[in-house]
Amino acid sequence: MRSKGRTGAGASAEGSISAAALVGEKVGPCRGGDVLVRAGDRRLIAQYDLALTVPNARFAAAGER
Repeated sequence: MRSKGRTGAGASAEGSISAAALVGEKVGPCRGGDVLVRAGDRRLIAQYDLALTVPNARFAAAGER
């Protein structure tokens, strides 16, 4: 996956939220988002989402796999 751009949606002393537009060789354009929380001097991933778009023409075939 390659990043096409990243957006920092919000940050505080407790953590941060961000999103990225991504491109994968096999899956094409997709989006990723994360929520990071602070634990002392470290940042831990609390949540990560990856969203892929399935074109309508391929939707039936994707559901059969």
